[in-house]
Amino acid sequence: MKVVKFVFPPLDNNVYLAYDKSEGVVIDVALGADAIVEFVKKHNINILYLINTHAHIDHTAHNYKLKELLGIKIALHKNDHALLKEFFNSNYPFIHEEFKYVEPDVLLEDGQIIKFGNVEMKVIHTPGHTPGSICLYVENEGILFSGDTLFAGTYGRTDFPYSSEEDMIKSLRKLSNLPKDVKVYPGHYEETKIGYESWLKEI
Repeated sequence: MKVVKFVFPPLDNNVYLAYDKSEGVVIDVALGADAIVEFVKKHNINILYLINTHAHIDHTAHNYKLKELLGIKIALHKNDHALLKEFFNSNYPFIHEEFKYVEPDVLLEDGQIIKFGNVEMKVIHTPGHTPGSICLYVENEGILFSGDTLFAGTYGRTDFPYSSEEDMIKSLRKLSNLPKDVKVYPGHYEETKIGYESWLKEI
């Protein structure tokens, strides 16, 4: 499996393209759908899904655009469905373009498997940052896409009205049980490994 990271201002979250052979998925998208489309067409990759690790607008703003341009399915955990609608009904003065809400095609559940090429990507429900936050684990590749649940040296915010510090701690403890050599691709900042995050065992 190959992983390509994009970072698009002004939201500056990490957008990932994971693909194997000629099939792949996009994980989170803010502003930058055109660049992703250019890349996948240049490399003849058939994108099957756009997976949102959670509903925040810096991970979902161009859902509609990527769906329109590539005809893909949007996947989101079922517990963030209502939040996604709410966020697309809000105003964002720092985003200088209009965007629109589109319904997810797939409402994910814990343990669900997403397949592309020879890859099996497992959904791990990790609530805390949002009720429907997920991580995506490819066991045979030793790779975890952690969204805004786990960052290098810290974790996602839990001070929103819909967040839960208690749930976040449970989620991080769950991730601490993964093998130490699992490489973590977070929603912001740089990559890390489970083994580098020894504090996970202490929370």
